Amino acid sequence: MTDATTYELYYWPSIQGRGEFIRLALEEAGAPYVDVARGPDGVGALLRILREETAAIPPFAPPFLRSGPLTIAQMPNILHYLAPRHRAARSPTSISPCSRRSKASSTPFPAP
Repeated sequence: MTDATTYELYYWPSIQGRGEFIRLALEEAGAPYVDVARGPDGVGALLRILREETAAIPPFAPPFLRSGPLTIAQMPNILHYLAPRHRAARSPTSISPCSRRSKASSTPFPAP
């Protein structure tokens, strides 16, 4: 990451679910973040954003991440956003063709 953005992660404070993957990615990357719902009035802050009517496209449900002016919802989208910013993903060209498909898809079915 080139700037000093402190991410704001919004997820339920006591549920280890989809938000946990994001927490782990942020921790592994050493990225600065605040786990908002685990702070004072955290669940209230999370609920206020979910009920926000001025947002162009409000998040449907946690987890969601705020990065500067962006609000990114859904765990896969968040990880997709974070990975290149923290060098946590290889480029598609660095992956060998054999690893792009499973062995099951490259093995023909036996004749009946």
